[in-house]
Amino acid sequence: MQEPTYREALGHAWKLTWHHKSMWVLGLLSIFLGQFGLSNFLGQLISKIFFEDNSWWPASWGAIHIVSPDQFLWFGWISFIVAALILFIVAASVCAEGALIATAVHYFNVHTVLSIHNAWRQGVKHFWRILGINVLEKLLLSIILWAIIELMAVVGGISIMGFFLQVLVIAAGVFLALAISTVAIFTLGYCIVDNQGLIDALAEGWHLFRRHVLVSLELSIMLLLCNALVFAALWFGSFLVLIPSFFLSVAAGFTGYLTILAISVAAYVFLFVLVIAFLGAIFNAFTTSAWMYLFMHMYHEGLASRVAHWAGKILKR
Repeated sequence: MQEPTYREALGHAWKLTWHHKSMWVLGLLSIFLGQFGLSNFLGQLISKIFFEDNSWWPASWGAIHIVSPDQFLWFGWISFIVAALILFIVAASVCAEGALIATAVHYFNVHTVLSIHNAWRQGVKHFWRILGINVLEKLLLSIILWAIIELMAVVGGISIMGFFLQVLVIAAGVFLALAISTVAIFTLGYCIVDNQGLIDALAEGWHLFRRHVLVSLELSIMLLLCNALVFAALWFGSFLVLIPSFFLSVAAGFTGYLTILAISVAAYVFLFVLVIAFLGAIFNAFTTSAWMYLFMHMYHEGLASRVAHWAGKILKR
């Protein structure tokens, strides 16, 4: 059996994503649940360590204010509408994630793509298991994130030992986040491929991760590099969408019409959101497809780590 390479994994994932635009729709709908791997966790960790600032939260917000019955009624209706909207978005994202995984699994099995209707039915069928896995994953990642911040405050200091302890805490936390995220995607794979219950799928996902720790780490690092390319494309796209806004702003300056200036700002925001949605949808579908390609090969055949393979060659010399 010829061992698949990571170039093949990324190539197959990109081929599936690029040539089947239905994946983009599912990728966009499921993006609210976040991507698999380390990118989301690392982004939250960096923002917590370097950019967190609670000064925007006014102290007066914590005070108790007496409101009129009319204000309370309006607040209740707004809260109900917002909660219903959030529930709808979460439900659609869960179904879309299941549909995306089912599409990738079906493609890598029989090389045909499910229709959106059939894929969506798979997402609905496994709705509660997909939701439970996502809730459990997000809860555990939040606990790890909180533990890292607290431990860094405890071991922090200006000494060299304090610095290395902080690095050790971050490394351990990132590895745990990797394990949780990888087990989550493997568990989703077992739920959809084998129609297993949540507990059995979790056990199988953990067992598969234990047998392929290095492979999971390597794929996460490669997808992080791809994530950097997406950010570069987003940065470039932000300048492209600035061009029409720039000309509208110049026209507003010559004519003196503030309405044109407002239109230019609205156009920039709208186009920039479109760029984010476009790149996010494609990359989310690509990331899921790459993980499922690796999962299917691990599930059927097993997959050796490239690092372990190279290390073995070096040791034999």
